[in-house]
Amino acid sequence: MRIQVKRLKFFVMLMLMAAIFVAFLSMENETSIRIKWNKAYASETEEEVITGMLWSLSLLGAELPEGCIPQVFHKKGAYEFDLHLHKAGFNTQALQALQVICDTIQNSNTYQIEKAVDIGRFLLLTIHSAHHYYQITGAPATYEEFNRRHPTHTSKRFVILASGVSKRARIVNFNIDSNPLNMAMAAWQLEDTFYNPGSKPVEYECVDIMSNSQLRFMTYDHDGDLQTASDSLYTNAGKPGKCMWCHESHFQHLFYPTPEVSGFISTKQFQQYMDSANSHLHSYRDKLKTEIKFKNKQDHTLHELLYISFMEPSLMRVSHEVNQSTSSTAMRKLNKTDKHVYEEFPFLGELFYRSFIDSCFHKDNIRVPESVREKSGFEPNYLLK
Repeated sequence: MRIQVKRLKFFVMLMLMAAIFVAFLSMENETSIRIKWNKAYASETEEEVITGMLWSLSLLGAELPEGCIPQVFHKKGAYEFDLHLHKAGFNTQALQALQVICDTIQNSNTYQIEKAVDIGRFLLLTIHSAHHYYQITGAPATYEEFNRRHPTHTSKRFVILASGVSKRARIVNFNIDSNPLNMAMAAWQLEDTFYNPGSKPVEYECVDIMSNSQLRFMTYDHDGDLQTASDSLYTNAGKPGKCMWCHESHFQHLFYPTPEVSGFISTKQFQQYMDSANSHLHSYRDKLKTEIKFKNKQDHTLHELLYISFMEPSLMRVSHEVNQSTSSTAMRKLNKTDKHVYEEFPFLGELFYRSFIDSCFHKDNIRVPESVREKSGFEPNYLLK
């Protein structure tokens, strides 16, 4: 009888271990995807691409512990990598969302044929698709929930009447804490161009800090529900991707002088508080053991170049995408069409627009947003099943 019980226990243990092993393999498979680097400009290096991808994953909330790069990126050929998201330090909620997005990409016709997804397309479908970004980063679904998470975020208040972002008056609510994870900010967008004590916010542009020290951006409509982009009638804030581009992973100071409003903190105090917030943030980052080098202040630009060169590709990049020489008949014909230069990064050369390139080659690619920074006519939500 004792022998039978021992055998039963041993059998149950084996079954449990097998189930755990299968679950582990399943998660590993579901949170991995092959990405392809299509070289965009002559000086672009593999090291720069990896750094840009690390910043992209970090902006999505990945912890990226020191030493993780070989586990996260497995090189497959000259220009392809297996991206193991489960090795990047994402939490369970983020991995569940990423799993669905990876499955959707891998089930697309183009991925089935090419066995990889363009790095730029992957970024457009994760960090730069607002619905996906909110879910991966664990953004509060409503402003009410944001307020519950950060009940002291209105402890300090400042009115901005002259702004490079807002077209109307706005009230900036925030709190400062030595622990950045307790800090949060909400800009209440008002309908009037001046401060009116009776005005109600028409939307809320919010930011808080994720555990990896990156800022998380959210915009809520007048009912307090998440929206993909701010209302251009009132503000130029755009999508979360535009917030990242402007803030560059820290709290911004004022760009323009603004009249002070009685009953609110002064301009000088506001600037001092922003200095303090950034100081606490930098101190927190100094203690993190991560592959992100926050002191390399231009590294975030490498993330931007990855999505910019995808949305506005050069002839070199297009030739890599379609596997044709730049001297081929199709490429020579394409080169005769209208092109433009990206003002911020002229070294990218003469560029096309993504929508034009996709229409030329008729690939059955999974659809991406029409814009990274502004409200799109199409904003995917492949998490809805």
